[in-house]
Amino acid sequence: PIRFHALYWPAILLAAGLNPPRQIIAHGHWTHSGAKMSKSLGNVVDPSALINSRFHGDPDPLRYFLLRSSRIDGDGQFSGDALEGCYNRELVGSLGNLISRVFSNPSKEEEAGDERIDEMIVEEVGKYTDRIPALYDNVQFHAVADCLQELLAAGNRLLSLRQQWRDENQWPVCRQSIRALFDAAIPGIEPIIPGTAQRIRAIIDGSDGVGKGGIFPRLQPPGSR
Repeated sequence: PIRFHALYWPAILLAAGLNPPRQIIAHGHWTHSGAKMSKSLGNVVDPSALINSRFHGDPDPLRYFLLRSSRIDGDGQFSGDALEGCYNRELVGSLGNLISRVFSNPSKEEEAGDERIDEMIVEEVGKYTDRIPALYDNVQFHAVADCLQELLAAGNRLLSLRQQWRDENQWPVCRQSIRALFDAAIPGIEPIIPGTAQRIRAIIDGSDGVGKGGIFPRLQPPGSR
């Protein structure tokens, strides 16, 4: 396949009087249980069935895992345990937890006119926004996820350092800082988890709520209700 795209397809286009592609992206395969996925081996995974059975029809967790766990220069390793571990650790525990900690209580509002942002968040947002464009240009989706997790870690660290649940005087700065964090994060993650990005945008502008189960509910054991 790589030889076809890299050599034959441009030649066919040129022969037809058409411009060749400006860039060719050739990626590896997905493996399952140590073997390349193929119909002949019967080790393929039906993404639609997986999304419906484990994530209530939400494709974003699987999209995130596939882009998080693959690299343009190598094969991707798929397993159900790896998918669920990534979901629980990075989407539920990191992203979902930060949203819930800050935006699940609508009774807590910023002080009028208080737009202070913690210096640590300003620094982390700057690093994130500087790196994201080049990563997309170089098809480094896994590194985009790394940057997101670093940004989320800074947000969760801010809440722990300021202990906002004990000191209400710290709350306006914490909330405004996390709002600024997500304002910066959303454009970078929207190509990877578009539905979630829209939901977060609605939550931080007040047009939607977090909900009892959070934006990413904990996975139940297979077969349970």
